[in-house]
Amino acid sequence: MRHPRRSGASCLGTLGPRAARRIRVVSARALPLALASTFSACLASQAQAAVDAPHFYGGPRVVEGGLLWWGASGVSLSTASGTRLLVPGSEWSMPLVEDGWTVVARPMRLEVGRIGRRLTAVPALRRCRPGSREGWFDAMARGELYTIVRAGCLGRRPEHAPFLVRVQLSTGALHAIARVPSGAISLAAAGQRLALTYAIGNDPEGRVRVEVLDSGNAKLLYTVAAPRHDKRRESYDETQIDAAGDVLVTSTYVLPPSSSAFGWWGNASTSTGRLLGANTSVVASLADGRIAYATGTGGVEHIDVLNLATGKTQTVVTFPGSARVRGIGMGKTRLAWAQQSYGYTSPTTGGHVCVSRMPVGPTELLETPLVASGGPIVVDGASVAPAGARLCPEV
Repeated sequence: MRHPRRSGASCLGTLGPRAARRIRVVSARALPLALASTFSACLASQAQAAVDAPHFYGGPRVVEGGLLWWGASGVSLSTASGTRLLVPGSEWSMPLVEDGWTVVARPMRLEVGRIGRRLTAVPALRRCRPGSREGWFDAMARGELYTIVRAGCLGRRPEHAPFLVRVQLSTGALHAIARVPSGAISLAAAGQRLALTYAIGNDPEGRVRVEVLDSGNAKLLYTVAAPRHDKRRESYDETQIDAAGDVLVTSTYVLPPSSSAFGWWGNASTSTGRLLGANTSVVASLADGRIAYATGTGGVEHIDVLNLATGKTQTVVTFPGSARVRGIGMGKTRLAWAQQSYGYTSPTTGGHVCVSRMPVGPTELLETPLVASGGPIVVDGASVAPAGARLCPEV
C-alpha cells in the first residue's frame, strides 16, 4: 500500500520505513520516546501509517487509548503496542469503551469490566429485565452507565413500565432516575445529555424522532424529528449525541439494485433535522460539535467535516485511487477511518464482457489530527489496474 499523503506535504518519509511501520497509535504521547519528538511535528500534515483490520465488520471508533473496531473474531482495540481482542465473538455489536471501562450489551444482560479484563454481569442489574422490546440498551458518560429496565425490579408500578436508571461503575451503585415513554429503539449519552430515539408511528418513510433529556432527572429538553425526504424507506442504524446536545441519526435506505447511507442532524435550535449532505456513502461520526462523513464528487470519494456552529465544511481526506471508505470515527481532536482497496476480476464473456469489483488486501485503519488549515490528505490505496471493461451488474 502507498501511504496517504497530504497535498503539498509529506512527513512519514522522514522517519524511514521501519519507523513508519511502527506508528500504530492514537496520540503522539503513546509513541516510543525515540519517535515522539520527530512524529509530533508531523501530526498536523500527515495521516499515520495504516493498521491492518482483517475481516473488518464495523468501526473504527476513537476511544480512550486507541481505535475500536469490530471484526470476525470480535471487537478489537488497536494501540501503539499493537492490536488486542477485547470482546471475543463476532455475534456482538460494538461495546462501549470509556474512562477505563468496557460495557457490552448481551441479549439477556449487560456486562462490564475494566478494559482488557474479564467481563461480568452488572451486579446492580442482575434482578432486572430490559425495559424495551429491543433488548438491553447501554449508554455511558462520565463513568456512569445508563440503561432502561422494567419498573418492577425497582419496586415501582406498573411493573412492566420502562424506567431509566444509571449505575456508577466505580461503586456499582444503582440510581433510579425516572419513568420514560415506551417504544424507544436506542439510547445514547454524552456529558449531561441523553438521547432516546423513537419511531414515528405509521410513517411511510420509516422516519424517527430523537428526544434529548437531562441525564439527572430525565426532563425532556427538546425533540428533533427527521426531515422529510424523497419517499425512500429508511432502516434506522444509530443515534449519536455530543456533550452540547447535538444529535446525529444515520440510516440506510434501499433503492434497488443497491442501498445507500442517509443521515441528518439537529440540536436545541432545530425542531426538524437537517440533511447531512448529498451522495453520502457511509455512516458518519459526531464529536464536539462536528460531523465527519464520506461523500463523493465527480466520482472521487472524500471525507468531509462539518462544523455545526459555523456551517462550514472542510475536506480532510480524498480517495482518488483504488481505496474506498468503509467506516469513520471521530474524537474531539482526531479523525479515523477504515479503508479498503478494490481491484477487478478478469473480464467474463457470458454474452457481455464485464468485470466484477473485489477487495485487494485487508481493510486498514488510519487516523489524522483535525486541523483548521492545510490541503486534504490524498489516499491512493493499492496499485490496481483499471477495469478495462464495464462493471458486471450486482446480484
